[in-house]
Amino acid sequence: HGAVIYIPAEENNNEGDATEAKVIGRGWNHDFILDRSKTNKNKIVLHSEVHAVVDAIRHHGEDKCFDELFPRATIMIVELESDYGYDTCHPCPKCNPLLRAVGITNVMHTTPRGTIEE
Repeated sequence: HGAVIYIPAEENNNEGDATEAKVIGRGWNHDFILDRSKTNKNKIVLHSEVHAVVDAIRHHGEDKCFDELFPRATIMIVELESDYGYDTCHPCPKCNPLLRAVGITNVMHTTPRGTIEE
C-alpha cells in the first residue's frame, strides 16, 4: 500500500487564483520482522496511512496539521497487485478511526478495476 495526504486544489486556494493540490504527507507499508523468542508474531506492519500522518506532522508540525491541514485534507490510498494492476485498499478497521481522530474525513482508494472510490 501507499498513501498520500493532500489538500485539494480548491481547498488550497486562499487568494482565488488557480492553484494545484498540495501534498502534505506520504507513506507506505513497512514490515518489521520480530524476534520469535520474545513474541508469538513473525512481523508487524506499519500501515501507509499511519506513515503518511506521521510524515505530515514531522514536516508541518502537530499544531498546524491538527488545526489547519488535516480538516481540509484528503487521503488517497493505493495498492498495486504485482506490477500491472490495482487491488481494493480501503482503510482497515484500525486505520479508519485513526484518520477520523486526526481530522481526515475524505478518503479515496483504488479498486481492482483501476478506478478510484470514496
